[in-house]
Amino acid sequence: MPRSANFRAAYYSALGGVRKRHEARAALDAALGPDRIDVGRVTAIVGRSAEAVPSELRLPVWERWTDLEEAERILGSGASPIPGVLGGVIEFAYQSLGETHVPLRPVVVDILVQMFPGPEHTAFVYAIYREHVRRMMRIDPGRVVTRTRSIIGKRDPDLDRHLAALWPAGSELAGMITSWCESYFRSARIKGSMLTIWERVILLSSEQCLASMCASILCCSRERLLSSRTGRDPLPNDVLPSKATALSAEVVFARALEFLNDGSQAA
Repeated sequence: MPRSANFRAAYYSALGGVRKRHEARAALDAALGPDRIDVGRVTAIVGRSAEAVPSELRLPVWERWTDLEEAERILGSGASPIPGVLGGVIEFAYQSLGETHVPLRPVVVDILVQMFPGPEHTAFVYAIYREHVRRMMRIDPGRVVTRTRSIIGKRDPDLDRHLAALWPAGSELAGMITSWCESYFRSARIKGSMLTIWERVILLSSEQCLASMCASILCCSRERLLSSRTGRDPLPNDVLPSKATALSAEVVFARALEFLNDGSQAA
């Protein structure tokens, strides 16, 4: 669907007949509650004051299903080295676990792509996104699917090595990202799997949230990472806690980088 499409409208229209759409809408509204959200609750979750939120977002309420194009405008370029570390953690944890298979929700990948537009930071997310679209549209892997889902008949050399690393596991890795994001949202006591765009934008732009996501991934891989196959000494039980938010950002990233360095040396 076009990037500027309204997600809720697109979701319902994709369901088919009118009666089916009405039933789905009633079920979704019942599950998610009112179609509005309190700014204070979101800012409290990420440990920010209301003044720290960009002025464009400081409203009494945020409507759900705001166009993603608006989120892109407010976020701007905002490049950060953290997503690069995050990508490495995902790839390393996937290699260790390799079993997670969760249905892909493209909206999550779309948001990640919009938030992290730099190719040096987002090639892993873009590769997953492109692989998903390629499978849905039955496109030959040698052809390029752009972020707007147009197709051109030449290879994309900048992403070839990432696709080679992920192929044919793109959908499983995307499932891990989806499951991992949603587990964090649940731990933050945010109801509903189809979260408002602005909640995701604010949560995913928080460094502490990204750190917690790293911890979640490492928790998912715990048994494999602690096994003798990793070539590492057993780690103390408190290194990878059951709750993703129990460690500070500094501790999580130090541990993530340690795993990454060990993985690269082993390779």
